[in-house]
Amino acid sequence: MAIRTRHLVAAKLRTMTPQALREESANIVRLITEWSVFQEAEVVAGFYPTHQEPQIKPLLQKIMAEKKLLLPKVLGNGLMDFHQVFTFDVLRSGAFGLMEPSLSAQPWLGSDPDIVLVPGMTFNNFGERVGKGGGYYDRYLAKSKNSIYVGLGFSVQMVAGNIPQHQYDVRMNYIVSPTEIFKV
Repeated sequence: MAIRTRHLVAAKLRTMTPQALREESANIVRLITEWSVFQEAEVVAGFYPTHQEPQIKPLLQKIMAEKKLLLPKVLGNGLMDFHQVFTFDVLRSGAFGLMEPSLSAQPWLGSDPDIVLVPGMTFNNFGERVGKGGGYYDRYLAKSKNSIYVGLGFSVQMVAGNIPQHQYDVRMNYIVSPTEIFKV
């Protein structure tokens, strides 16, 4: 069922125009930067977006300038960790073609991030999420219990009703769409 959901949403994402992607991404960035929970955070774990994810690079730059930015690095075997990033120059194409910190970047050894920004294929108002199928974020979030989990997605990624879930799937605390921040 989750595989079918991924395919349906991926098809919807492909129909979004470049202008719609830019506008919705800008709205997501604006909502987050104006949000008091974000403003109070000191350490934020994010992700460097692929072309089918909200383009949050301006948000990441703001975090680097004002807070501590952590970005994920795939370790293999379904695991990832986060590394503090001071500049995008340390990013390299890594697992699955994702931009991730190079080997020279040190893993984050501090406490859990205040906020973890989470990509996904689809989200609902119950905090349920379907990722890309590897379980990397679910495994990381399961051990990062003191963080606030924030799912980010375009309007076509938001669905009404339940999303098929497994026992290891981790629910988001908030969902950010182009029009609102929804507390679960």
